[in-house]
Amino acid sequence: FLKKFYICLKIIMIHKFSIIIALCFFSFEAMSQDSKYEIDRVMEEYLSILRTEGYAPSFDDDGDITFKIEGSRYYILRRDYTSAFSVVSILNNNFGCDENVYAAVNYASGDSKYAKAYLASGKNGLCSKIWIRSNLINNGKDTEEIVKAGIVGVKYCVSVLKKKYSELTE
Repeated sequence: FLKKFYICLKIIMIHKFSIIIALCFFSFEAMSQDSKYEIDRVMEEYLSILRTEGYAPSFDDDGDITFKIEGSRYYILRRDYTSAFSVVSILNNNFGCDENVYAAVNYASGDSKYAKAYLASGKNGLCSKIWIRSNLINNGKDTEEIVKAGIVGVKYCVSVLKKKYSELTE
């Protein structure tokens, strides 16, 4: 009896394992890129929101939206998915990879809820750019709020970064 029970248990375990493996392979859908039409529609929606808010947005050569706020250039990056939203401001950094720059970038990233600061290389070398970027999820319902939150997040992170750098270099 125990031998038959052990064989039955072994068969059940093999089938359970097979079912689990099958579920892992077949239950996850691959996240395919959204169609060009859908991405264009969402980008036009962002453009419309910015116009309504009084900005003068336009598309650049990469298909990103560019606009200015208080003399600073901002970008809404064209993504492969309609659910991804990124607004960016790029600052020039003339101080290179200075420890005060690192400290200010780190502090601003930690202090900001909706945006993060990153050191990047540019034409003028290592650490010559600072990207302030807000990555949010566009759920398709509150797109205007997402755009506003992204811009506010980036503006806040820029101001914290500049203030902290000023404090560190005094």
